[in-house]
Amino acid sequence: MQESPSLESRPPGILLVDDDSLLLTVLSLGFRRQGFKVWIAAHGLVARELHEQHQSQIDAVLLDVAMPFFDGPNTLEMLRQINPDVQCWFITGGGSTKYAEEDLQARANGVFYKPFRLDEVVGALGLAVRL
Repeated sequence: MQESPSLESRPPGILLVDDDSLLLTVLSLGFRRQGFKVWIAAHGLVARELHEQHQSQIDAVLLDVAMPFFDGPNTLEMLRQINPDVQCWFITGGGSTKYAEEDLQARANGVFYKPFRLDEVVGALGLAVRL
């Protein structure tokens, strides 16, 4: 695994993964306004490719649970094969998933439920990756 440059010498990086392009746009704008470098992926395979290419710059992943091809938990497993220490938060609409809340909480750093406030998500991840 490559050594990450210090967060003091670069902006924090986030990989946003969701099949909803409008949500990706809103999240991307919100994180960029707070000084993040942002990568976006519409599904798990693209997320894996981006994480392989930019893992030394990606400090956190915000990952939708219900997506085509690979769902969030399966995508997280792929990302952890690249970096076992990847920090990940799930986003979900709640009842539309086969995963129980406890299962999602156990797999990731946290879960945000749609609809959520953009400033809460950006703030929480900003605090987590800057510590």
